Amino acid sequence: MATTKYFDGVREAQRTQEPVADMPPFDIERVRAKGWRAKLTSYLLENPRWALGLLRRFHPVLKLGGFVLVTRSEDVREVLERQDVFQTPYGLEMAEIAGGTNFILGMQDGPDYRRMKSTVLSAFPVDEVESVVRPLAARHAELIMRRAAPRFDAVDALLRVVPVRICRDYFGILIDDEDAFSDWANALSGLFFADPGADPATRELAVVAADRVRRAIDRSIAAVREGAVGGSTPLGRLVGMLDAEDPQVSLGDIHAIMLGMIAGFTPTNLLASGNCLDVVLSRPEARRAVEEAIAAGDNARLERAILEAMRFKPIWVGPFRYTARDAVIAKGTRRERKIKAGTTVMPATLSAMFDPAAVREPERFDMDRPARDYMVFGYGIHQCIGAAIARIQIAECFRALFSKPGLQRAGGKEGRLKRLGAYPESLMVCFDPAPLSRTVEHAMVTAVIPCARDTPMDALRAKVDALGNPVGEAMKSALDESGVIHFASIAVIDGQGDEAAKSAGHLVIELSGDGTKGDVVDAFVNATEPVLRDLLAMACGTTGHRPAGVLIRESALDISPTFGSDAGLVFSGTPGHSVRRIRAEAELEEAARAEIAAVPDGAEAGAILDRVRQKLMGDGRFDWAFEPAETLLEKPAGSVASAVKRTLRAPKVLVTVTVTLLICLAITYSLVFGYAPGFFRNLLIVGTSIVLTLIGVTMLLAFMGGLLTLYLRRLEKRDVPIDRNADLALLEEIAKRENHLAQNHLTAVSTLKGGWLRRLSLRLSFYLISIMARQVFRPGYLADINTIHFARWVLLPATKQLVFLSNYGGSWESYLEDFITKAHAGLTGVWSNTAGFPKTRMLFRDGATDGDRFKRWARAQQVPTLFWYAAYPGLTTSRIRINSLIRSGIAKAETESEARDWLRLFGSQPRPRDTLETEEIQSIFFGPLGPLAKAEMLAFHIPADLPRAARREWLAFLLECTSFGNQLPPERAHDHPSWAGRAETASAK
Repeated sequence: MATTKYFDGVREAQRTQEPVADMPPFDIERVRAKGWRAKLTSYLLENPRWALGLLRRFHPVLKLGGFVLVTRSEDVREVLERQDVFQTPYGLEMAEIAGGTNFILGMQDGPDYRRMKSTVLSAFPVDEVESVVRPLAARHAELIMRRAAPRFDAVDALLRVVPVRICRDYFGILIDDEDAFSDWANALSGLFFADPGADPATRELAVVAADRVRRAIDRSIAAVREGAVGGSTPLGRLVGMLDAEDPQVSLGDIHAIMLGMIAGFTPTNLLASGNCLDVVLSRPEARRAVEEAIAAGDNARLERAILEAMRFKPIWVGPFRYTARDAVIAKGTRRERKIKAGTTVMPATLSAMFDPAAVREPERFDMDRPARDYMVFGYGIHQCIGAAIARIQIAECFRALFSKPGLQRAGGKEGRLKRLGAYPESLMVCFDPAPLSRTVEHAMVTAVIPCARDTPMDALRAKVDALGNPVGEAMKSALDESGVIHFASIAVIDGQGDEAAKSAGHLVIELSGDGTKGDVVDAFVNATEPVLRDLLAMACGTTGHRPAGVLIRESALDISPTFGSDAGLVFSGTPGHSVRRIRAEAELEEAARAEIAAVPDGAEAGAILDRVRQKLMGDGRFDWAFEPAETLLEKPAGSVASAVKRTLRAPKVLVTVTVTLLICLAITYSLVFGYAPGFFRNLLIVGTSIVLTLIGVTMLLAFMGGLLTLYLRRLEKRDVPIDRNADLALLEEIAKRENHLAQNHLTAVSTLKGGWLRRLSLRLSFYLISIMARQVFRPGYLADINTIHFARWVLLPATKQLVFLSNYGGSWESYLEDFITKAHAGLTGVWSNTAGFPKTRMLFRDGATDGDRFKRWARAQQVPTLFWYAAYPGLTTSRIRINSLIRSGIAKAETESEARDWLRLFGSQPRPRDTLETEEIQSIFFGPLGPLAKAEMLAFHIPADLPRAARREWLAFLLECTSFGNQLPPERAHDHPSWAGRAETASAK
């Protein structure tokens, strides 16, 4: 038999209720649906329209014990209009929660109701909705969405937050914790409107929440009187009425009004907007209406679209009503029913809005419906008093949300509306990040163009040299405008030995850019025509009738460590960062630095960051900086073990190893054992074959590896290093092209040693370095080296010439020194396969560790870089990383500690002496500093009604008498003789 808590259950719960101090700590998780019954109920209530439709047609007045559900529009309106019989049942609990005074949501029509409603309308004037609430809601929604990540929880991070901030900024409530305040409001609303069965956990949560909210209201009242909160807020007006010579309200009235408005506004708006968003994302016509209204800037049309969407999924099936005396509904019809006194009635407003007898084409999305069709915000005298605020707040949230390009529901469970109790908890959406917030793929094009035998190489070199290193202004401007090319160089490499008979040499075009290889080639060709066309014509000995882009694409190498491709290795030191993003973040850093320089000394870091944000927001050029950006630069390093696992699980490696082992297993099984009758015997033979196969393959690999190692060592002992200085004239040509910018370019040409083993070991070195660079080192690092922008090794096809091309930051000397001290093993592994390299052991050892000899050898391999372009000549990789962190801090930093860390990115910023070293607190308590032998805690009882001024006085006194461990006491710790007296005085106050 269905029963509700009205009113015996409410009175019994109030009678047996424990004091707030004895109740469990507030934990909103207690209302989460648990068990199959609760989850089934939640599922059915999520979309009950089909069930209501059946009841409306076949059983319009459903009676279940002491509960009646009314579903026809005519009957629903009758119940809501006959308020003398069917009364709102919320008053008993609302008066209890508010501390003894009822609120209008729990009142029947009469003098008290009208007096309080008049007071509410005076405190919350309707004309402020447009002039005050809309700008507030728009500002908060825009700020939230401006800093929203492309994968965003629209319910938790937007629709839940904005109503709380309106309570703070418009209502005038002091709110320390937005999440906690929202949970308290939800708990209160849950008790009033979503707890017909008198759930003990729901009541306990609401009682504790009411205590917290009343305290917040009392603190806010004190703040109004002290001038900390303006008197033009609704709370300020109520305090003015209270403090007038002839008080118009009591303190209990203020508690009831503010608590009722909070409980009726914050959770209801969360529920309404969450349900509405679910509808808009599910119905194309609803979404189209919302987006068209936003695009047109039509507020009225946007609010109508939202209202119509809310009709499909309003905040509830219907309100509860208590039958004060026996009554008959639908009198004179076939559905006439007598309702006994004490019965709980639910007039299903959701059903009424879809009753075809009263609503034209109810299943059609129609924004032009008459107002009578809607019961979204209540009906009759209990029409929601905050409906205007709710409509505007939801509209501004939707405006900010749907302004994001490509907005859509996230896939899977995350994209479904989830609830905590009756209220929305989460709904993940996705949208396209701003172009400057995305990571991009880098294409590293290396076009190797053979020169005809009769090509005048000196003339070709002169023609390339005329382009400039650094590049000339005209071509630089064209390449800058493309916004795609990071670095570009052209080298002329002479042929060697027998290769010179086939070709005079090679023209090597090195491009590093954003997007696909085709994008990069097209950008380069478009910026360098017709100079490039003439250059290629001279190199190839043709008239230049072939398009330059086609020739470069055909000549571009497929560089990879694996066989079947051109031997080589590519590396990006700023993975994922586009040219435009690097430039934009540098411009952002300059603007932020200029604003920081204007801040007076002594300002707090958080205040400085807020000032910078305000300045950037007003600038208009940096809106993208407030959106959390995708980045690879801040990812941590991996481990060798995880790299080995991922490598072995790679499809090509896994298939190769599996097929090889299966073939070896088949051979072992058939040749050593053969088929044996009997299942278990055969199973044992197969198991033995597997063991023998693994042992055999391991021993074979070890044997082959040993032979190759011995052969390699034999070759290494025969190697003769070249220990001579580079030609002085060559050094002068190289030196005059270096150190013009914050970056430099290096072109080195080495000769591969003869024999198949050297080609094999070269690819092996490339393969191991690529694994370490992609999976072990931090993104953009080679070991601890982070000065390289883009670099590549490439073995020129059909030659023994190994070319190294590197765009790096800093000087040549510091670059080589970094390799010698930090990454000598990888460098040795590659270049030990080339002629004249310093003596090496076991491919990776020694070699580059012989620093002086290695530097002389490296200079001797170098050739002048004749043409070179850099898109951001003033930036090193370290500066790019710092700029990325600056941008991340602008979008994400919240705490004072985070703001200080952000400020230090601009230079040294000492920590104020009176701030906590928050990152060290756990180390002190739980880290390796050893156990603290002695500790003491003093607990003080603060009376709940102690005025704020007395509390401040007491805390100020404690501060005078307290040392924070930053100085030695003059003698020893001692009791202060006046403590006890001051404590008694404070308690008395």
